[in-house]
Amino acid sequence: MSDKTILVIDDDELIRKILDVKLKSLGYKVLLAENGEAGIDIFNKEKVDLILSDLSMPGKSGFDVLNEVKNKKNVVVIIMTAFANIKTAIKALELGAFDYLIKPFNMEEIPYILNKAFMFQDFINKKNKKPAETKDKFFEIIGVSEYAKRLRNDVERVLNSNNAVLITGPAGTGKKFLASVINNYLPKSSEMFYMNIDGMTKNSVISIFEKEQLDFSGKYSSFLFENFNLLDFSFQDYILKFCRENPNIKFICTVNKEVTKYNYTEFISDRLYNYINDNVILTEPLNTHKEDIPLFMEYFIRNANQKYNKDVKDVNKEALYFLLHYHWPDNIMELQSAIEKAVFLCKDELITPDLLYKNIVDYQELDVVIFNPYLSYKDAVQLAKDKIDKYYYDMALKNTNHNKTKAAKLLGISLRQFQYRCKALGIK
Repeated sequence: MSDKTILVIDDDELIRKILDVKLKSLGYKVLLAENGEAGIDIFNKEKVDLILSDLSMPGKSGFDVLNEVKNKKNVVVIIMTAFANIKTAIKALELGAFDYLIKPFNMEEIPYILNKAFMFQDFINKKNKKPAETKDKFFEIIGVSEYAKRLRNDVERVLNSNNAVLITGPAGTGKKFLASVINNYLPKSSEMFYMNIDGMTKNSVISIFEKEQLDFSGKYSSFLFENFNLLDFSFQDYILKFCRENPNIKFICTVNKEVTKYNYTEFISDRLYNYINDNVILTEPLNTHKEDIPLFMEYFIRNANQKYNKDVKDVNKEALYFLLHYHWPDNIMELQSAIEKAVFLCKDELITPDLLYKNIVDYQELDVVIFNPYLSYKDAVQLAKDKIDKYYYDMALKNTNHNKTKAAKLLGISLRQFQYRCKALGIK
């Protein structure tokens, strides 16, 4: 049984009854209102998490309901409308509605859209909770996820060891940042010697070592070798010699791959792995700990404000939705870039979707389907197919200047089939 309460506002009694049965079967508490005035009255008296409101009703419309509730509580509003009013429904999104349903709608899409809506609401709730002031160790590692907690424990572990450290994981996940955190907490923290092996030859690396004369007298507290796997194994073992001879210096190596006991021979030598394998830190892609995104955003906005002399406060709900549902192939590094660009362009206090990279706004995540416990395999496949079809149908129309005959030919289907599918998908 869910603890969420859904308010259904519709002047059609049959629609109210159908949704009442469906939503209760999914475990939600349901409140019903026959018009906008009654819906607003219920909203002001009861705890409501989500509103399903018809758009066109006598008296107060769905727009009136939306304007009345959107700034009062953290409530999600989904607009219901007839197919002919699709443009009006899109306007509702611009005014703050989370999504819309086209009547007559397929009842099986209800669990999917509610699941998306409540996931978004949970993110908003976490984001709006101001974390208590803390002086906890490793507070620099941002996040409330289990992954962030694990990273803090990993850093504690490697600091208590004299051995070198190996930080592995996809590009853009913050390996260099973790190395700086480790350096800052060393007993005699001072400057970190940094070397990016990418593009360097063995001779050039040796030359730098000779120039620095491996100054262990106090100038450096740690040595960071980024893309360490690009060094040949013999030279890795050459560096290992200095690791063992200088336990007061923390040697940190990063590899843009996941290194395990099963595949390490592809990246590092046997001798080095045997020395370092107890001090491995694995970083994860951003899409595995999206609950940390609001805190990252806050941090990046603050830094970008200083960089560009701005006073941006936050992102609006619509922009947050896109940021949370994007898949972030370049991880934290990509999020930082997107936020910095948005802050630079922003002329008000809130970042809006038009300030984000186009690919973030255009992205439609299919994986969200599998998080829904109420969807059958058949329904999930259909929803995924709808999204894929919409992408290709839109692309075909764009490439043929909206000539449906040519678009159908481009997709290898009949014009009649193309027109029928366009209508089902809401494509004009």
